[in-house]
Amino acid sequence: RLADAKQIGLLKNPELEITFPQKFRRTDEPTGQFVTAKFTQPFSLADFGYRQTVSGALKQVATLDARVEVFRVLNDTALVYYRAWVLQQRLKTLVDAERQSKQVAGLIAKAIEEGTTPSTEGNIFAADAIRFGADAKAVAAEMDLAQADLIRITGQRWEKPVLERPRLAEIPSDTGKLIQFAQTRSNLQERLRLKEEAARSKMNLAHLNAFP
Repeated sequence: RLADAKQIGLLKNPELEITFPQKFRRTDEPTGQFVTAKFTQPFSLADFGYRQTVSGALKQVATLDARVEVFRVLNDTALVYYRAWVLQQRLKTLVDAERQSKQVAGLIAKAIEEGTTPSTEGNIFAADAIRFGADAKAVAAEMDLAQADLIRITGQRWEKPVLERPRLAEIPSDTGKLIQFAQTRSNLQERLRLKEEAARSKMNLAHLNAFP
């Protein structure tokens, strides 16, 4: 887009036509006795400043779109990382819960054999262990998919990566700082306004180029 914007701002290339005398030519067409040269520069009304204005507007839109695209990729990558980390932590919790449930179920099984605890207690913890194990398998599958997305986005090749806790910036409690931060970022409305102005400028440029 920047290349197209620069191209619009450039004038058309001039043309140079040189005619040599007949003695230097292979044809018999009469050309006179002297070398003649004709320099031609095509131009339109838009060449007197307006073409550069349109080019500047298009460059501004292209630069803003490129910045927005970079932010989008960074945000998408961050969200995938957060999701993979959350799933990693959830899997650890479920694995620990399954292990503890099995340990408690084992202790209760011994107590049942000794006749000091009813059998229903052991069934409850055994069922919890089975449920935690099933949930852990489901979360492990989700985590594998999230890590695959992270590998695809970043281009890094990991085997069983261990993700560190994301370091999130603290959100200021001062509303004025939040508003000031938002105003320094180009929002969707500003992008649409710039694109509309650029499109209108291109339309006016086309009308000016229509005049000979």
